[in-house]
Amino acid sequence: MSVFGALRNYREDADKIERLSKKFEVDMSDRIQGLEDKARELEEEQRHNKPDDYEGYGSRRESEVCSDGDIDSLFGTLKS
Repeated sequence: MSVFGALRNYREDADKIERLSKKFEVDMSDRIQGLEDKARELEEEQRHNKPDDYEGYGSRRESEVCSDGDIDSLFGTLKS
């Protein structure tokens, strides 16, 4: 199961338990909170593991300046 599938399952389970607890007037707030916390943990984990979209572009300098070669290379790929 993917992380997104697990997130969806935790959230769906929390929603189902919340609806049932209201219907049967049973306090399940601890269980619901636990499922929501687990979903948030997975989201945080995904956020930290997500690669930077711009990683690998340019000449790997730390400044905001691009060299002429970088710009020429960019426009060269657009020509083809």
